[in-house]
Amino acid sequence: MSVKATMLSSIACIVLAVPAAAQAQQADGPASVPAADQATDSIVVTGVRASIQSAVNAKRNADQVADIVAAEDLGKLPDANVAENLQRVPGVQIERNFGEGAQVTVRGLSNVRVELNGRSNLGISVGATGSDPSGRSTGLEQQSSTLFSRLSVYKSPTADQIEGGLGGFISMTTPRPFDFKKPTVSYLAEYTNTNLARNRNGYNLALFGTTRLFDDRLGVAVNVAYSDREIGSSQFIRGVWNPGTTAGMKTDFNGDGQLDYTPQIARSEFYNIKRKRFGAGGTLQFQATDNLMFYADALYTHLETQRHIEYLAIQTTDTGTTASTLTNGVMEGNYVVAGTLTNQRVRVGGVERNEPTSSLVAGGGAVWKVGRLNLKADFGKSVGDYTYRQDFLELASRGLTINYDYRTGNVPNITLPAGFDLTSRASFPTRSNSAANDTVVHTLETAYRLDGSYDLDWGMFKSLQFGGRYADLTSDYRDYQAKLGATNPNIATLPDAYFVLSNNPGYPGASGNFPSLFLVPDVYAGGTGEDSLLLGNYRPTRPRPTTSYYIGEKTKAIYGRANLDGELFGMGFRGNIGLRAVWTDFAVDTTADVGGGVMVPRHDTSHYSNLLPSANIKFSLARDLVLRLAASKVMSRAKLQDLAPRLAVNGPLGTASGGNSDLHPTRADQLDAALEYYIPGGGIASATAFYKNITDQVARTTIVEVIPGFESYGPLQRSLPINLGVAKVKGIELNYQQAFTFLPGLLSGFGTQINATFIDTSSSDNQPVLGLSKTTYNGILYYERGAFTARVAYNWRSKSALGFTTTPATGQLRPNWYSSDDQVDLSLGLKLTKYATLSAGVTNLLYKKSGRTNYNQVIDAVNGYEISDRQFRIGIRGRF
Repeated sequence: MSVKATMLSSIACIVLAVPAAAQAQQADGPASVPAADQATDSIVVTGVRASIQSAVNAKRNADQVADIVAAEDLGKLPDANVAENLQRVPGVQIERNFGEGAQVTVRGLSNVRVELNGRSNLGISVGATGSDPSGRSTGLEQQSSTLFSRLSVYKSPTADQIEGGLGGFISMTTPRPFDFKKPTVSYLAEYTNTNLARNRNGYNLALFGTTRLFDDRLGVAVNVAYSDREIGSSQFIRGVWNPGTTAGMKTDFNGDGQLDYTPQIARSEFYNIKRKRFGAGGTLQFQATDNLMFYADALYTHLETQRHIEYLAIQTTDTGTTASTLTNGVMEGNYVVAGTLTNQRVRVGGVERNEPTSSLVAGGGAVWKVGRLNLKADFGKSVGDYTYRQDFLELASRGLTINYDYRTGNVPNITLPAGFDLTSRASFPTRSNSAANDTVVHTLETAYRLDGSYDLDWGMFKSLQFGGRYADLTSDYRDYQAKLGATNPNIATLPDAYFVLSNNPGYPGASGNFPSLFLVPDVYAGGTGEDSLLLGNYRPTRPRPTTSYYIGEKTKAIYGRANLDGELFGMGFRGNIGLRAVWTDFAVDTTADVGGGVMVPRHDTSHYSNLLPSANIKFSLARDLVLRLAASKVMSRAKLQDLAPRLAVNGPLGTASGGNSDLHPTRADQLDAALEYYIPGGGIASATAFYKNITDQVARTTIVEVIPGFESYGPLQRSLPINLGVAKVKGIELNYQQAFTFLPGLLSGFGTQINATFIDTSSSDNQPVLGLSKTTYNGILYYERGAFTARVAYNWRSKSALGFTTTPATGQLRPNWYSSDDQVDLSLGLKLTKYATLSAGVTNLLYKKSGRTNYNQVIDAVNGYEISDRQFRIGIRGRF
């Protein structure tokens, strides 16, 4: 039986007992539900039954569609990673980098705004196939969940909320001192162990403290977190299927008159990643008078990502005397999934890459209440910094006869000639590629915001909200290349210390035999400085103006919102209607190479405005039955680096990317309808339907070509962003949550959280919406009785499109797909004393079965396969 079937069947067995037990409880009369006033749809993770009921009550009284993951104590969010906590929410899906939750989509859309304490979080994503330092991604790798008391996902906007989220927006909240009645200290210490990394041992540390001073008028809270661990990840990566580019690769084995799609790149990369996270934050709240409060808060986070990469690649796009020939082709559709390559070189390489990232979100303001008028003024700065250094060396064999077969499953079978030794230096006599690159990015947003509300007594109109926001964002991206006059190293004269054997776990549990043991150039054998025998050829680096840019973006917004409360046709209702107006001024400076080494400055601008109406209303159909309706217009701006019309080349990765200053913002009209039944005793069963009509979705398309000025790298995978046509997204979210306290004896400790999301899409150009899985399941079964708690969580998502490959001759866009994937996590807790709880957990428990494949059109046209490690945690946490 599959993991998914086992997990869901186990939960279902307990759920089947609910109706009879619930009916028995209702015979004694339904439990009363106290009022709440906070807009939440909460997944409560404190393990306290009262908190579960409080969360359900809060949802019942909410005025908009929102999901919240909340923690009562430090380290009690169920997952150590912010993104992985969010994936338990209905409609939320995540993308992982090196097995860690990183980027988030809401209802299948990656256009998600992320805020920290109400200010922009300049997310930076550090991934395997390329990082996004633009400051407008949902990269959450820097953020340890121990820094936050609440993670919120808003799906239907209100006019006072900042624009930018197409699928929704995420709000991360740090603990506030006025939320605590007494001085409090919380702590967490964990040992971690990962099974695929070279050094398996790591640790997590966190500390939080808060107190009040001066007759409770001043509140102070501080929060610190640090983690150190290594990650192992094996990836078959960067595959591209297209018609051959040379005479020997242009084939038509099935005789249909069309050139076959052949594998242009087959490459294994084995990562050993050292990751260190540090976060520190603080909050001050000062109640100056009964009507005036001042506040200030800041959170600094830093993520160090050092990756050692070993790779082996077969690239069929070589030209001239090194061009390959393909024979004995085996077809699946129009794809040559097996065949024989002659005059084919094998490449091996070593890459050292260091990417420290940091962010600072800080600000302050005041809240003033006078009579019916409430005012809040806020000033904030958001800073994102990204630094990148990469050094690499690649070697190549002579032309060989190689058989390949992609029909074997996760990775292809590769058969090399008898006697050819992948571990011998003599097998790789030539240098095929080497370079040094640096990048420095600094992104800054300064924002001023004023919000007000005025209490009314005009029938159903209870209050008016109004306000405005001004933000000035700049992003300075500087790229550097090898020094002028750089010379290539003479491979024959390099000492043997520069050549070592690969040290990686291969592909545990995968089918296929793509080689994992081979010779690897050790880039840093001679040291990491400019005096290194190898690096002295390239460093110090020099500016590369054609890949650099400077962006300036100014936004102005004003809004008005009316809050309603009344009765209609005998049904009570609450809601809000509003309008937000936004003006955007954008400019980008780049440098174009017009040939002959002549550089010409380029200045591009755009100006646009948006009117964003929104309405949310909730009807009480019966005592335990609520209907919610919402309608809104939303917009999302393109990522910053997608808007810069420059060319960025990464030689060792075989990739190139550029931007497009003519990209339009993506817009959508959306509708929501939710029916919620509140089960007596603190449970909920709900269904939410949604619809989005999207225009100008941004997607990247990839083509393999030789780029002028970068001929030494050979053909590169070049990606460019484009606006697609109109797409429609519709779906339904099902959610069930209940603590089974009505069951007898030991069974009363069980509880569950189950949700499923089903999405359907269509588009004017018949292309899929990127990142969208049509089906997602989440199942959590937990147990709490006395001092013992246990939790098993399962997540499954169906296939999703990650990008497109362009057929050169026709311009046809062919989607690349991620296959379905799942993950199982487990956690245990035992309360030792009032101040200490022993905890243990496993992330990615069945790691061998959680590998993910991506492919082009047909399942055997594999572009990539990734498997990441399993992590064990054991530690102690407490509060006093």
